[in-house]
Amino acid sequence: MKAFTAIIRRLLLITILGVADQAGSVFAQPADSPRIISLKGEAYVLTPGAVDWVSTREGAVLGARWRVRTGRDSSIGILWSDSTNVLRFDALAEFEILPPNQNGNDHGLHLIDGLMSFFHRDKPGRIRIITGGSFAGV
Repeated sequence: MKAFTAIIRRLLLITILGVADQAGSVFAQPADSPRIISLKGEAYVLTPGAVDWVSTREGAVLGARWRVRTGRDSSIGILWSDSTNVLRFDALAEFEILPPNQNGNDHGLHLIDGLMSFFHRDKPGRIRIITGGSFAGV
């Protein structure tokens, strides 16, 4: 019985460590990947192949094909890979980080639901955004 309990504890620890790594290990992705720089409230990530959303934190690096969603009364700021664009998402937003396209450009964004805004102070740049429908203002 003790051996069985020890095996269960080890499996539980491995599962917990794996979930923590899915939540945004800063070592898991290249340095030019988008990164969470501000988080108010709750945000969750769904990594490729995963079935459960996992709570994430400020400082987490986001990989290609990762989906992110914000909770109620929450907001999140994402520093885009060129280190000048900060994208902000309000409560109940959901989006997916797209891999760089064939031209070697930066990551793209698939806005699934919610409100997004961004402010850019540097020279003009590009952000590839895919969405089912939108309103935009400058």
